[in-house]
Amino acid sequence: MSRARRTHLFLALGSSEFGEVTLGIRVAKDLERAGDRAVFVTTESAAPLFADRGLEHRVVPCRAGSLTELRIDGCIRAERPASIVLADYVITEGALRRLRVDPRFLTRHWLPIVAIDTWCFRETGRVVDTFRGKRTEVSPWIEELPHRLVPVPVARPLPAPAGACALLPEPVRLAEAERAEARAELGLGAGDGAVLLTTAPWQHRAYDDPDGRRLAEAVPRLLGDYLARLGAALRLVHVGPAPLAGLAEALGPERYRFLPPLPAPAFRRALGSADLLLSLNVSATTIATAIVSSIPVVVVASSCDGADAGPVRGGRPPSEALARWIEGAAPLFPFWMWPLGFRRLLDSLLRANPYVDALAAVELLDEERVIAMLEALLFDRDARSALASRQADYVAAVERLPRAAEVIERFLEGRP
Repeated sequence: MSRARRTHLFLALGSSEFGEVTLGIRVAKDLERAGDRAVFVTTESAAPLFADRGLEHRVVPCRAGSLTELRIDGCIRAERPASIVLADYVITEGALRRLRVDPRFLTRHWLPIVAIDTWCFRETGRVVDTFRGKRTEVSPWIEELPHRLVPVPVARPLPAPAGACALLPEPVRLAEAERAEARAELGLGAGDGAVLLTTAPWQHRAYDDPDGRRLAEAVPRLLGDYLARLGAALRLVHVGPAPLAGLAEALGPERYRFLPPLPAPAFRRALGSADLLLSLNVSATTIATAIVSSIPVVVVASSCDGADAGPVRGGRPPSEALARWIEGAAPLFPFWMWPLGFRRLLDSLLRANPYVDALAAVELLDEERVIAMLEALLFDRDARSALASRQADYVAAVERLPRAAEVIERFLEGRP
C-alpha cells in the first residue's frame, strides 16, 4: 500500500556557500524520485542554482533581516511539510543567527528537523580550523537534533556513520560529436590538455584576516607557475565569480579562459569537455560529478604551517622560484579548502576514506609531484585508466549505502 505524498521544506540560506545548497538540491531530487515533493526557501544569491532544476523555491530577500522568521513561519503554515531540512546545518543555522533569528523557533512547529551534516560532526567535533591558528566552534544546537543526514561523499562510506546516505550526482556523458562541439566552443583543440578549475564565491571573499588574504593572492600565482610548465598544449578553463589574476598572468590569454558561473546544463557540458578537473577545495561538489563521470581529479592542498617546506618536500630543497614564493607568502597555514583552511577538520574526515583514492591529492609545495601528476593525468592513458578504476571502486562502495530519501523516511517513521 503506497503512502501519501509528503512535502519537505528545505531551508538553504547560504549567501556564497553554493556547494551546501547543491547538496540540498541533490537530497531534494532524491526525495522527488521517491514520490515526494520538495520546496526550498533560499536567498537571492543562491536562487540561480535552481534554474533548470525543476524545483520549487521561494526567495527570502537578504534585507528581510529578522522578518525572515515570519516569512519562514508563513511558508511552513502554507506548505504543511512533513519535515524541515536544513541545507546544510552550518550555513543555514549561521545565516539565521546573523539575521538575529534564533533557529530554535523552528521547533515550535513540532515537525521533524533534518540537519544535513556535511562535516559529520559526530566524528570530527564541532571545532573548525580556519586561517592560521584560528578556531571557530559550530553552534551546539546540532547536538539537540536527532535527525542528521550525512552525505557521502565526503564522509566515508565504510564504516558508515549514523545517518549516512549515498549522494552521488548523475554522471556526465557526452557523445563524441557533442564533446568535440563543446570543446570547440571553449576554443579547445583536439590535442589540447583541457583542465577545468572551479572556484566558489567564498573563495574570492576579502576575509578580515591578513594570513587568509595573503594566501588567497599567493596560491593562484604559484599554481599558475606550475601549470605554465606543462607546455603549449595546456589550456585552463576557469569557472567562477571572478578571474584569478595569478593564473591569468602566468598562462596568458591563449591558455587561460575565464567563464562566469554557468547554468547547470552548460556547466555539465563544460565539465564533460575537460580532460581533468583541478580543485583547491577537496570537498567541492563538482568533484563527485567528475568521479562518477570517470574524469581525473587533482586536488591541491597544503599541510605546511609556517615557512619550512622541508617536511612537506621530504627534506628536498625547493627550487629558487619556489623559495622566493615561500618567502613572500609565509607564514603559511595548512588547508584542504583554500583559502579558509579546514585542514584539521577534514584530516579526520578523510582518514581511511576511499574518497581520497578516487582523486589525486597533491601538496602545494611539492612542485615536482604537482607538475608530474597533472601531466600524467592529462596525457598518460595508463595513469588515467588506473584512476578511473579506483573511481569506479569508490562509486560502487557509495552505492551500497541507502539513498537520502530512504534515510529521511526512516527518520520520519522512527526506525533506526
